[in-house]
Amino acid sequence: MDYRKNIESVFGRHAFDHALFYQYEKALRFELSVSGSAIEMFTTAWGKAETILSEVFSKDSDLYACWSFYGASRYLSSLSVFREITECGIKIPKLNESWCEADEDDSNSFRHFLLFKISSSTAKNWLWGALAQDLGIRPRIVGKVHLVDLENKIIAHPYDDRGMDIYSPDSGLMQNLFDQFNSYLLDYDRDVMESAFGAL
Repeated sequence: MDYRKNIESVFGRHAFDHALFYQYEKALRFELSVSGSAIEMFTTAWGKAETILSEVFSKDSDLYACWSFYGASRYLSSLSVFREITECGIKIPKLNESWCEADEDDSNSFRHFLLFKISSSTAKNWLWGALAQDLGIRPRIVGKVHLVDLENKIIAHPYDDRGMDIYSPDSGLMQNLFDQFNSYLLDYDRDVMESAFGAL
């Protein structure tokens, strides 16, 4: 089964880009943490993100995690990033698919993509690692994490403790998220979201 092809057939070629909010006309961007100590920022981000994703992802659906990171052409040069991910309590599952893309600005650097089928119970480990990476919190994940519920056609990109982007081609689902978690929306981009979904 071509998992990448199936995911991109639903979400398009920007599915694994950074800043998904700017790739889709009707996406949502949630503000997770604002200020405080590293622990305060992390716990605030964790609480909000977990609340949102528990609503977004069905426990019965097949979930996928796409982990991407930069490195040399061979994985051996990136052993430290694999060590970090195992410290998050993530046992590297059977790899469903992988690919890499050359860095346009550096011919010696490549962005590696590893796509895994995961259980709903381990989604929180991926979320933890993504939120922890810029705060000095350990364990953490080095790189980007995209979480996908292919059956319900929704993708989440918790880019760090500051925020998380969510997109689905299902406009009704997105409207419900906009209404239910309106207070969590990033104020900087609120006008864009309100023009798409309507101000409360």
